[in-house]
Amino acid sequence: PKQQGARCREEDRRGVGASSQGSREPAPTPRARRLELETNGTLLDAERAAALKHAGLDLVRVHLPGWGDEADAMTRDPGGFERARAGIDAVVSASLRLEISAPVLARNRGHLPELPQRLVDAGWPVEALVLNVPRE
Repeated sequence: PKQQGARCREEDRRGVGASSQGSREPAPTPRARRLELETNGTLLDAERAAALKHAGLDLVRVHLPGWGDEADAMTRDPGGFERARAGIDAVVSASLRLEISAPVLARNRGHLPELPQRLVDAGWPVEALVLNVPRE
């Protein structure tokens, strides 16, 4: 099966504070770094998730275009959804922050309204559901 590549992204977070003139501008504090992993989750297991947490990873964003067989059909990866679920469970067990990313496509738009409740029912502490609209 085709594996999606995992992509790491480092992102600056700057504090905002008031200057002596009262205007709002970046505060002269040290910059904090946030390390994120964007993945389909199929290769994540407890050992990898723990190692990523230990290495300083802050957040995992898992691409989930659908639920169950629908996701497998969209990714053309039979069993990929169950491997992604296991990866998400590993992320949660490692106490990593979790976001879910889903594309908005003609083939899945009828099922997208169900996705938030399915995530709640799965018991995952999802911080954000990010919907992407690909440009064709």
